[in-house]
Amino acid sequence: MSGKQVVKALRMLGPVTKEEILKNNTNGAQWMSALATAQMQVQQEFPKVDGMRVSGSRAHQSHTTAHHTNVLSIKYFEGAVKAVSGHIHLNGFVEYGGGRSL
Repeated sequence: MSGKQVVKALRMLGPVTKEEILKNNTNGAQWMSALATAQMQVQQEFPKVDGMRVSGSRAHQSHTTAHHTNVLSIKYFEGAVKAVSGHIHLNGFVEYGGGRSL
């Protein structure tokens, strides 16, 4: 993404807010940066994505992927339709379900 392009903020869907993620993790500020990095990456791959839902406000061990520790589970939406889901790591790296990753 060029420096002149503006990333549109995604709507937060569901009960979990960014403020809760910031408050409920000892490294909350790093998670805010990771969410922003992941958002840019996802919007490059899926330009129609306009919303995201985080499952739980605390980083956790994945229930589905044993080697995913300290992650946030997330779903990205195009309108009301889920576009993609996966895990965000603390460095902002996104790993999609089914082995896809950025």
